[in-house]
Amino acid sequence: MTQSSKNAIPFARAERKVAPTRRRWLQILQFTGVMLALVGCMMFVVYKRSNVVDLGYSISELRRENAELKQEQIRLLGEKARLERPGRILNKALGMGLRPVPHGQRYEVVFLNRPIAPPTEPSPEELDQLVAKIETEP
Repeated sequence: MTQSSKNAIPFARAERKVAPTRRRWLQILQFTGVMLALVGCMMFVVYKRSNVVDLGYSISELRRENAELKQEQIRLLGEKARLERPGRILNKALGMGLRPVPHGQRYEVVFLNRPIAPPTEPSPEELDQLVAKIETEP
């Protein structure tokens, strides 16, 4: 034996490249699987965060639209109150030539929820009675 081989560490050969064994391949596969799982989890988190941001934008847009609709509702209620004002309706009616009905000649209008049968044509005797009634009333 030579002097250099006596000083060398037993079973250590630096110049020899050791091919990965089956165990080493399993370790590489495990590491790769864990890394892929971590990358997948990170991508899932990013995807969910983007969904949350999109929902936040949608919520803020809906809140803005809700505020606009509330303002529109207030405006329309004011316009409805203005249009239903009794004085305005009276002025319009007077402008169209309508006159108020005297107190003793007011009639009550009743709306029925059932359909009304079509009017039947009066007989000639009924017409004669109506004409006689109209002619006798002042």
